[in-house]
Amino acid sequence: MRIEKTVSLAVLLTVGVVSANAASFDCAKASNKIDRMICSSARVSQLDSNMADAYRAATAAASERERLKIVQRQWLAQRDRCQDETCLISVYEQRIAALSMSALTADEPEPLLGKIEGRYETPAQSCSEMGEDGRQVPCSARGIPDCLLIRRIDDKQAYVEVRSFQINGHGCYAKGLATLRGGGLVHVATDEEGDKGKGFRIRLANHSLKIEYLEDPGFDFPPFCGARARLDRLIFPLTVKAPVTQDSSCGEYP
Repeated sequence: MRIEKTVSLAVLLTVGVVSANAASFDCAKASNKIDRMICSSARVSQLDSNMADAYRAATAAASERERLKIVQRQWLAQRDRCQDETCLISVYEQRIAALSMSALTADEPEPLLGKIEGRYETPAQSCSEMGEDGRQVPCSARGIPDCLLIRRIDDKQAYVEVRSFQINGHGCYAKGLATLRGGGLVHVATDEEGDKGKGFRIRLANHSLKIEYLEDPGFDFPPFCGARARLDRLIFPLTVKAPVTQDSSCGEYP
């Protein structure tokens, strides 16, 4: 049965639906260089139809369709930079393979960053300060909780924030890009943070997120912290995780 091509893939992405009867577009209406290149090659035209089918299948199986749509738009931008048939064949074949794998693995366990993305808040875990009566009191008495924020960028990277108020006004604060490697989510300091090249790992163990330094920081002034404060005292159970949005934050260090 002949499949009529009437709607461009770019329009389909805009509405978020790929119809089974409109895999790609009507070549009679090709209006730009890329469309004309696709229509001039029987092989690329078939790949375009196959890719639309693969995208439809991946969308049907996806738990995060908006994310899939964003990645597809990024791929379209990459495709539109092609200057010849060889490039188009390569990008289409790679995208079809990726979409097909996405549909096949939809029921597999959730990627680590999908599992741990969120905002975590606990009462101060390792904190005391001088009270008005001269005695040490828990920081939680002042309502300053420990906080960890993980906002996923993709399956390999995330934006992270961590804040902990600890001993006598000294505490820890860090924020920035983190990458999955070495069994955890790793953040390495930049120039702006003042601890360039030093870092920590956020690791999932026993249904909790634990923070550990990449190298032994010693006792005095560990990276990202003031005197006698340490990030590796912090543990955030998955049970306290809250949903994260683009506006989520741990707030500035007090």
